[in-house]
Amino acid sequence: MEEKIKDLIMFLAVIIIASLGYFYYQNYNKPLADNNGSLEQEEVSNITENTKTPPAPIKRTTTASTEEEYPSMTENGTYLVYYFYDGFLPKVLQVRKGSSVRFINKSDNAMRVFTSNDQEFRFAQLNQSQTVGREGTYDFTFTDTGIWEYFNYNAQTHKANILVY
Repeated sequence: MEEKIKDLIMFLAVIIIASLGYFYYQNYNKPLADNNGSLEQEEVSNITENTKTPPAPIKRTTTASTEEEYPSMTENGTYLVYYFYDGFLPKVLQVRKGSSVRFINKSDNAMRVFTSNDQEFRFAQLNQSQTVGREGTYDFTFTDTGIWEYFNYNAQTHKANILVY
């Protein structure tokens, strides 16, 4: 009799753990886009081709009187995205298919780039395997078109988008 009670308790524990795992997975995979900052798929088709000039430097105001300027592209054509205490800059970046992007952590917080849409394999490829600290980098080459919404896995309210055309 005592063995049947142990088996019943073990069965119930497995069911509860499986249910919790399922609900966690469902909440984990919800898109993080909000109504104010989300982008629609039609917007990708409205993007015009960029000229051959590199994008303007990224400017960030740190205090009322201080503005820092960061390059937006390396000499070899890799786009640069910076992660600060308050999130990614630029919030929206447009690149051509085949372009590389380097994510640079300029904060003391951990950074791990992670896609908001890991239901599709092409987007899940963006997921960074390891967290990096200050001045750490993560490089990724975009081989598919679309809107690549991503966030910092360690601060999930910090989101941004890369539009690949």
